[in-house]
Amino acid sequence: FFGNHGVKQLNEFVSCFLVSFIIFGRQIMASVERVLITGVSGFIALVIAKKLLEEGKYQVRGTVRSLKNESRLKPVIELVNDPKYPLELVEADLDRDDGWDAAVNDCSYVIHVASPFVMVPKNKEDQLIKPAVEGTLRVLRACSRAQVASGRQIVKRLVLTSSVAAVASGREKSLPKSYVYSESDFSDETTISGYAKSKLLAERAAWDFVKTNNTDGSTHHFELTAICPSMVVGKYYGNTGTSLNLLKDFMTGKLPFLPDAYLGFVDVHDVADAHVAAMTSPIAADQRYLVSERTLSFKEIAQVLNKEFQSQGVTVSEQLCPYWLAKIIAKVNLGAAEVMPAWGYPRLMSHDKATRELGIQFIAAPKAILDSVYCMMERGDLPKPKKYKGSITA
Repeated sequence: FFGNHGVKQLNEFVSCFLVSFIIFGRQIMASVERVLITGVSGFIALVIAKKLLEEGKYQVRGTVRSLKNESRLKPVIELVNDPKYPLELVEADLDRDDGWDAAVNDCSYVIHVASPFVMVPKNKEDQLIKPAVEGTLRVLRACSRAQVASGRQIVKRLVLTSSVAAVASGREKSLPKSYVYSESDFSDETTISGYAKSKLLAERAAWDFVKTNNTDGSTHHFELTAICPSMVVGKYYGNTGTSLNLLKDFMTGKLPFLPDAYLGFVDVHDVADAHVAAMTSPIAADQRYLVSERTLSFKEIAQVLNKEFQSQGVTVSEQLCPYWLAKIIAKVNLGAAEVMPAWGYPRLMSHDKATRELGIQFIAAPKAILDSVYCMMERGDLPKPKKYKGSITA
């Protein structure tokens, strides 16, 4: 129909159009800011990534220890179906320098979530503290080395996932039970456990680094914001992790006696919202935010679970453990040893600043706890009770 000459012209036109379309697409991608999320396969990081991918305002890059760990990568890859900007995965390990410069390259924001969360005996605290502190410094140094280059973004702000363990640990004997912790509080390094110490020292190292960074003009200065969540629960997309395993222990009868202890709770989606809001909010620069909806005793946690699941065939123990027995158990059980210093101490916390400045409207802790349990049941991580009724929020 076109003739040989017409076909040739048509082919040339289509080729030029495709090349122009590809170049235009690359220009658009280059103009869209990129966010790096460290440890993207983790509990909190997955929810942050999902929110950013669904919003479609940023390109998202995530670090993983290995691109060959298919089981670990599966929930990351399946997180969002056909996002506007595909998720990019890169290898970087907190224990090694390799990969971090490439990971932060061309990123406007870094959300540093990756950190070990396990219980270890006191004589092995370095297994937690060293990777937490040195890993944080590796990420910070990579951000500071990011140089301004033609067409390249540089890191504007790093949002650090810290913990209430860096805020409200080790000060029980010096403060009244009615004391309400806030962002101005820091834990007592001399009296706290390995995990709390790892979070405290990692956060302190970050603040010290940012304070002294670029004093001679040889590196790039960026802002820092710290998010300090309490026990994180709620609907999840990957593995259950340490915090949800506690609820699993309640539900499976592994806690026949309960300590006279208290935990702050926050939904993981509120934690993710806090990170995303802190990333760009002008008022959040160089600030610290405590994110905890409320504090519950172990007995109150059991009561929440019994109210929901007793009629479905699961009864959770509400029996308190005598102090003398708890002291004996703590000699052989790391989890028990963790709660002994704060026995009978409620650790009340204020989230007013996060609500006021980041706009976080917190999900009620009992709902977040139940969402966690139903999610575990629906995903096969916890057996369903005989009279299982399901939950519309699971």
